[in-house]
Amino acid sequence: MIPETSIISLFVGMIAGMTFYLDSWRTSTDVKDISESQRYRGLIIVIGGGTISPIIDKFLLATEKYDFFKGYLFGVVIGWLGLFISVTALYIIWKNTKDLDPHSSYHRFGQISYSFIEVVSGGINVAPLQQQIQLEKQLAENKLLETKQRLKQENPKAYVAFEEKLLQGQSDALKAQRENLESLKIAIDRSDSEPEKDAELLIQDKNQLIQTLQNELELARGRQDSKRAQKAIDEYTIQLRRQEDEIRELHKLIEDFRNQNISQSDFSKKVTFKRINQYEFGGLFIGELAVNGRLIRIYQGEITNLVTDIIVSSDDNYLSMGGGVSYRLRSVGGGDIYSEAQKLIPLSLGDVAVTNAGKLPAQKIFHGVVIDLNTGERLSKPVIQKVIHTCIEKANHGNYRSIAFPLLGTGTGRFPAIEALQIMLSQIIQDLSSNSNSNSLSEVIVAIYGRVAEVIDVEAVIKEVQGN
Repeated sequence: MIPETSIISLFVGMIAGMTFYLDSWRTSTDVKDISESQRYRGLIIVIGGGTISPIIDKFLLATEKYDFFKGYLFGVVIGWLGLFISVTALYIIWKNTKDLDPHSSYHRFGQISYSFIEVVSGGINVAPLQQQIQLEKQLAENKLLETKQRLKQENPKAYVAFEEKLLQGQSDALKAQRENLESLKIAIDRSDSEPEKDAELLIQDKNQLIQTLQNELELARGRQDSKRAQKAIDEYTIQLRRQEDEIRELHKLIEDFRNQNISQSDFSKKVTFKRINQYEFGGLFIGELAVNGRLIRIYQGEITNLVTDIIVSSDDNYLSMGGGVSYRLRSVGGGDIYSEAQKLIPLSLGDVAVTNAGKLPAQKIFHGVVIDLNTGERLSKPVIQKVIHTCIEKANHGNYRSIAFPLLGTGTGRFPAIEALQIMLSQIIQDLSSNSNSNSLSEVIVAIYGRVAEVIDVEAVIKEVQGN
């Protein structure tokens, strides 16, 4: 029995020692009264355990060997020393990496190390990570400012055009926000007058989103050889469960409302709160990063609403423009686009053809071939990379300043959306990282449209791509 009690006392001592170390770490030097000091509290715990241990040995265990007391003292030393060594090692890592390039993996590891110190020693404190995010944002803003200043000095006309595009983007975002607020107002009015009907409509919307998620899961599972696809599967699965939980909550709300367990006012508020998410990001720029003074922006909305020099289409090798984004461009831009495209066929997988933009607010359309109707071959990572690279190369060669891509191959091409965005951003960053003076592009936009926009955590994808 004595060895067992010694093990118990060892763990008790370790907890006391760790508590004393943590309380000492948190102690403020501003504390005047010793009774208010956390170090004092930790010391009382250690001394209290040291006083009680011999009593347990003498009267409860009836032994003169004092094994419980020895185990306790040994545990205090191990607990204190173990945390001291761990925290010191993490601190040294942070100290030696904090001044490195903020984009380097070593710097980020140091920031995570410091954050871990804060978590174990004083509760969750993510200040270093928040500072990292703010620093990256500041760097992006500085690079954008450098681009503006360089254009202003070297090419005033290009500077004016660039500013106009930024203002146009802000105008589009404000317009989308107004439209979203109007839609939300209508939803609130309907929820006030017909709350149960609105809840059922919201359930229908979420069921449609679940169908989209299930389709994306099916696509991603077909590519299990890819680690990136597995990450997509995990993300889609989490979001699928979240939507299923939301539907269950809505059904429970409806049941409570019918049983008069909740007032109409509270019911309407809860349904409206769940409805708000639909109107938060539609038609907005929802993410951005800077590469060598060039801006990459993620747009959630219809690509035909963008004012840009180049719009990229995703199509088959006969440029049939019969589905997805290519059909939308043909419908909005007019038949002239299709007529010119037919003069350029047939093409091969990964090729890019150039036509006029018709009535669209752009100068040219780049038609990227992502489906081969002759062989049945569809989109793959190398094809996405080739289309992106060719489009950026052609845009620079033509001295264009902005280009907008759809999420390539995620419609008719049936490519997983998250993986497509990761590949596209990685390739865009690689192409824009060139310091060549021949690079005329200052802005690249990736437009995400439809239900698929609701199943991508854009910020998480950007962070992962930047980390790689």
